[in-house]
Amino acid sequence: MKNMKFDYDCENDSLFLYWDNGVYEFSEFLSDSIAIDFNTEKIPIGIEILNTSKKFNTEKTKLMNIIKCIVNVSIGEEKIKFSIHLNIEVHSNLTSIKPVSIVKDNDLNIPKSEINMAIT
Repeated sequence: MKNMKFDYDCENDSLFLYWDNGVYEFSEFLSDSIAIDFNTEKIPIGIEILNTSKKFNTEKTKLMNIIKCIVNVSIGEEKIKFSIHLNIEVHSNLTSIKPVSIVKDNDLNIPKSEINMAIT
């Protein structure tokens, strides 16, 4: 499992997860608010989530206390599957937020790959 870094912008309610794996080439939107960034070899290198608090049904201020994050991206010939699990600190307790999962057609014919990342 690869380690990743993240930035949460409370004012714009956007979460950016990234890891060092090449130069950015393009983004593939899985929904109106979630995009996967790819490098020149079509390997995922980051994830952008807009309207994060709405996606995870929680308050913006709570997302400033992300303690643990697990991301899984599975790209097959026909589908791209994405899931993200967040744990935040609330009153000194680790609290799990309902995960977000998306399945989308692989319209760009991105090569098969599987990426599992964590912030712990």
